[in-house]
Amino acid sequence: GIQFQRAALSVGRAMIQQQPMHHPLNLEQQRVVERPPDTPLSVRAGAGCGKTFTMVQRALYLVNNYGIHPKKILIITFSNKAAEEMRERIRSA
Repeated sequence: GIQFQRAALSVGRAMIQQQPMHHPLNLEQQRVVERPPDTPLSVRAGAGCGKTFTMVQRALYLVNNYGIHPKKILIITFSNKAAEEMRERIRSA
């Protein structure tokens, strides 16, 4: 399953379907989501900019488009609230 250590999120589902988007990604979010998986990625932005939504879409994109096993994806956030939101959004995907 999905594992949490403080505010670290490890996605651990065998199959994840692309989450229906309630709003489309803007160009910057799309660049984050579609960045090749072999490069490190850091997303920093102000409150309400869509970081949580973008990182959830990124995790789903990596699983669905690159066949990356969900247990190999680690998302770290400084907010326990954001970590919980990510967990719930991925579980409901």
